[in-house]
Amino acid sequence: MPDYSALKKNISKLIAEQMRRNQVTGLSIALVDDQEVAWAEGFGYANRRRRVLVTADTVFRAGSITKLFTAAAIMQLVERGRIDLDAPVQQYLPEFSVRTRFHQAVPITVRSLMTHHSGLPSDNFKDYLNEDSEAFHSAIDYLREHHAAFPPDYLFSYSNLNASLLGMIVERVSGETFRNYLADHILKPLKMARTDLKLTGEIYRLLARPYHRGRFETELPLRDLPAGGLYSNVVDLANFIKMVHRGARQNPEGTRQVTGGCGEDGSSEFRQILRPETLEQMLTVQNPDNYLDFDMRVGLSWMIGRSSLDHAGKVCWHDGGTIHYNSMLVILPEHLLGVVILSNSDTGYPVVSRVADETLRMALEIKSALKPGRSQMQIGATAQFPDFKISKFAGEFATLWGLVAVSKLTSGFRAQLMGKDFAMPRHLDGWFELRPFLLGMLPLAAPRTGGLRLLIDYVDNEKILALEQQVGLNRLRAAVGRGYQRNLIPPVWSDRAGRYRAIDKNPILQEFSLVFNKGLLYIDATVRKIGKLKLIIEPVSKSEGIIAGLGRFARETVYCREIEGEAMLEIYGLSFKRLGR
Repeated sequence: MPDYSALKKNISKLIAEQMRRNQVTGLSIALVDDQEVAWAEGFGYANRRRRVLVTADTVFRAGSITKLFTAAAIMQLVERGRIDLDAPVQQYLPEFSVRTRFHQAVPITVRSLMTHHSGLPSDNFKDYLNEDSEAFHSAIDYLREHHAAFPPDYLFSYSNLNASLLGMIVERVSGETFRNYLADHILKPLKMARTDLKLTGEIYRLLARPYHRGRFETELPLRDLPAGGLYSNVVDLANFIKMVHRGARQNPEGTRQVTGGCGEDGSSEFRQILRPETLEQMLTVQNPDNYLDFDMRVGLSWMIGRSSLDHAGKVCWHDGGTIHYNSMLVILPEHLLGVVILSNSDTGYPVVSRVADETLRMALEIKSALKPGRSQMQIGATAQFPDFKISKFAGEFATLWGLVAVSKLTSGFRAQLMGKDFAMPRHLDGWFELRPFLLGMLPLAAPRTGGLRLLIDYVDNEKILALEQQVGLNRLRAAVGRGYQRNLIPPVWSDRAGRYRAIDKNPILQEFSLVFNKGLLYIDATVRKIGKLKLIIEPVSKSEGIIAGLGRFARETVYCREIEGEAMLEIYGLSFKRLGR
């Protein structure tokens, strides 16, 4: 194995600096080279008050990294001929249904659940934290009473409800509880002794306590266990990475034994739980031809591609985030390198993301002498286009952050978004750069807006808006908006304007304002771990309105329901009572 001592020194320094800057209390990391753990270490505190330090054995909530285990369970049953990925969900869950406005759509399949192309709502935040291990079954009842956001296979739209349904399919097909199935068919074979969906005594003893900006908090278990309920540590998750590496190597002897594990019986072997060809399928992009997905490429529950590691070939990853915990697992299958990072602070996501990228960039240089080249997303030269082409770009677009208004200037375009004005020079690749105006008049070449760029295009005769932005070390492109035409808002909806407060305690959204201003109806809210949103509402009936835009949380339905004789608004499963205008 290569000498990673310089990497350990440099990344340890980076971790300390990033933890201090982002007020992260505790973090652990494991770097895996093929079948060996090259480095595993903890930083900071698992329990600050008791001065308990984080080690490689410290347990954290892994969040949505759980989805990789749910996917592995599904694929084991596929290998046994028990599940067909392209079968409708109703074949395994006959009671499944969802209200829909897309009556000519194709069926929702197991595959579309795994690739986040089901079109189902993102989340049900009511009773989001729940100690009942079977509470995720409530997804069936919730979906029966709520509308799909998109037709299946339309675009990538992340949904935790997808994973809950997958967990139910595992239970129905195997005849076991989801927790027992994971334990018997995945965790025990991989010698992951300190990983579970339940907070058992040993795991509780090793658990890093949750923190908000250095202050101790409490956090109940997540309801949606198959989506994000796993407790684990970096030592156990390193075994999962080794399993993927072993499949990537496609051992010619076809053995099902993998060296390098850490067994309870003292052996150095664990069982390979998936065939190489199955892992290859899981790590293959499933949506290569979906234009609306832009950079959101996905395998079977694995995310594919990170621009900071473009020089590494295929990059497969998944992140995780609960209320306070953040995690990142990234694998470079062509180089048999992987890293997993876990943290116990709600401000930890930028840290786990950057540290993962930097660790693999350095490891790749040490192991394979590969250095990152110049980014392929560099902002290029601007271009001039005839009026007959650029005249199509003007108009208003609905996004989750409110309206984006694009208007034509004498030369080029102006964008108004989030209360600010920007010039829009267009680049040779068709994207518009956003440059702020000096005193509202002269566009500044620098400083720029962190490389923010917009693309305006037509898909199926519908005008769409895409955003390119820098997220940590990565450039991401995603569809964020649709062309928007202002229509008359019915009085029954405009009269509902006012301040609203949740009637049920929840950690996501406590209150919002429904605003009717200048013919526009929108919800002004701050959602935890997401930020400030301005959700434009398009009424479709007296009691239902659709959140305009594209992507996660968009196109979902806002309901006006009567609860205990009082009219209330429901959004994302939460009910809100009006306090006043």
